[in-house]
Amino acid sequence: KVPVEDLVEEFLSSMRKGGRGAAGQSGDHVATVLMAIANLSLPYTHDGIEELVGSLRVSQIRDSSLLPTLQAVRKLHWKLAYQVIEEVFGVFANKVKLTRGPGAVSEMLGIAADMGFSPHKVPLQKCLNHQLSYENRFKTTSAELLTTIHSLSIMETRVDEAYIDKIVTYFSKKLDHAENQDLATFLRCLARLNFKPSASTLLLLGRIDKHLEKNL
Repeated sequence: KVPVEDLVEEFLSSMRKGGRGAAGQSGDHVATVLMAIANLSLPYTHDGIEELVGSLRVSQIRDSSLLPTLQAVRKLHWKLAYQVIEEVFGVFANKVKLTRGPGAVSEMLGIAADMGFSPHKVPLQKCLNHQLSYENRFKTTSAELLTTIHSLSIMETRVDEAYIDKIVTYFSKKLDHAENQDLATFLRCLARLNFKPSASTLLLLGRIDKHLEKNL
């Protein structure tokens, strides 16, 4: 068996032949190498990572690898993640229905918010459409919804209030699976969003508030 380190080094060497660098490699191959280096804690240089990231063709990365690739880049060289976050988020939004589940949306939003990145409204709402779709109403968890609402409260992008209403609706049906601290955080995030809830959403917010008071 060939050690993983040797395979990675062989890939890096082949990139540099002919002076083309990583430009001659597919985006998915480069992404796979980045994930391997990050996940296996392989030795690397910042120059090598910078070369890989600089030539990463995001549109060629398979849908299931978009989020792990961003996580890998951030782990290896957090500053370089800012070079790719906008493009990765845009491609992720376009392929979001092909991802492994609604939880990937929460993870992507969480990373974006943590990095201080505010995506454009259209791709952001594409992601929310997937997570909050009728098909995913039972799959998404209270923790994932909390991550989503927290991320939205940090981002400068303001989504249509219908999405916030739907998040409240889904979350209100999962109160038994949420800790008191989660309920309080959820309400604080809603307050920061400063949105005007519909009459039905007000009733649901009242239910969340009563559930919190009951369990104090």
